[in-house]
Amino acid sequence: MKDYILMLEPDLDDRHIVKHFFEARNYPVELEFVHDTDQLLACLHACGPWKKLPALILVNLYAGPVKTPVLIQTLKQDVVTAPIPVIVLSGNKNPEAMRACYSAGAASFVIKPDLFHTTDEKISNFFNYWFRTVELTGA
Repeated sequence: MKDYILMLEPDLDDRHIVKHFFEARNYPVELEFVHDTDQLLACLHACGPWKKLPALILVNLYAGPVKTPVLIQTLKQDVVTAPIPVIVLSGNKNPEAMRACYSAGAASFVIKPDLFHTTDEKISNFFNYWFRTVELTGA
């Protein structure tokens, strides 16, 4: 089974942008999108022998209905999902939210770029780091 990223992103435009960059660069990773925290948790609980866990979880800071730090704590307290790195995405730098997410166990906090060039660079750096530099658990 191919590695995949589970991405909690309610914004259809942001989903399209990420999907476009991954497809354009032929990154050997699949993307699966969910629109809220309830759907993310349901998707993770549906994993098993027929569907492996994601290599990474990307979470939009403002995806609700569960606040992101609470969601991260929930994932990190579950023996099955605890090893999966959770990366938080935000449209702005919010130091208070950053501290809360890191305290809850987030692996990274990434500010979404607003220009094509910086989006390409940030996604490329993201992919290279998570899939070519570090060793993931292969959940």
